[in-house]
This record gives sequence, structure tokens and C-alpha cells, in this order.
Amino acid sequence: MKLIPTLLFAVFILSACSGGGSGADAGEGPAQKAREVIISEFEMGRGNWLLTAKEADFFQDADSYVTMISPHLIFKVKGVDDSSIKSHNGRYDLDANLITMTHKVTGASKTQGVTFETEKLYYDTKSKLVWADTPVTITRGGVTTKGQGMKATSDFAEIEIFRQKTRLPPNIEELKAKSEVHL
Repeated sequence: MKLIPTLLFAVFILSACSGGGSGADAGEGPAQKAREVIISEFEMGRGNWLLTAKEADFFQDADSYVTMISPHLIFKVKGVDDSSIKSHNGRYDLDANLITMTHKVTGASKTQGVTFETEKLYYDTKSKLVWADTPVTITRGGVTTKGQGMKATSDFAEIEIFRQKTRLPPNIEELKAKSEVHL
């Protein structure tokens, strides 16, 4: 199974960094700037994930990476949107296959009925694991669990919460109630 990361620019505006259009010298800034960026990964003709950002800066220093404003990472199951993560800032280290989301990170899974909040979250595109090493709040079916970090599959079917504290709803009816999750 060969993975093909694809860079797509929907409604794109590219501008060269100040001082030259062929790339950036070390420490001078991004090689390129873009708006309304879409980065995706396909496997066997099907999309695994889609990463969008309002703005992105592409760097080609010793390592290749992208910094992003308002990134939105969408995971797909059988080609259909399943779960997503949004944040204020992000970074995609292309060489390390690591996406980092920071500042008011929120996520949801349609199929698992899970929502979560944290301040920093990572996604490894090779292992397909999501994890956080900062305080996290996870809600599923009326049950709220807080922890000092988590590790999960990208579809959030399996979640491990570190040093957790769980709070159950005050009555059984609230626990039984299904909550809808919106991406």
C-alpha cells in the first residue's frame, strides 16, 4: 500500500517571501506563503485524511515543514468524513510525518459520539495515532472524562486517557441520552 501525500491548493494565492522568489535562506522566513490550503493523503485511490488551513507558510530549511493558521484535520473512513480536529495554529513536519495542532484544539467523531478539547495535539501520519501530552477533556454519551493526556486511533474508536478523572451525569436519563456530534 503506497501512500501518496498530495498538496492541493483550492482558491490559492501564492506569494514569494520578501527578498527572493526561489526559496528562503536559513532563518529569513518561508519559501512560500499560501491561503486556503488543502493537503491530503491518499492510499489506494481513497483519501485517508484532509488538512485545510486559512493560511500556511512553507519552509524548506534543514527539514521541510508547514506552519498553519486555523488548521482543520479531517479523517476519512472508506472515503467518508468521520472525525475532525480544529485548532488556532498548527504545523506539519513533512519529513517526520507529524501534524501538531495547538491553541484551543477541539475534535469530534461522528461514528463514536466523542468530543474533546486540549491545548496541543499530535497526529502521526504513518502510525495513524493521535495523542496529547497536555490536559484533555473528553465527552462521550453524557460522560465527561478529564486527563493529563491521551492516545487514540484516528477514528477515536480506541482512546487511552492518562491520569483520568471521570464525572457521570447526575441522573441515569442523561446518561442514556444520545448526544449528536457535529464536525
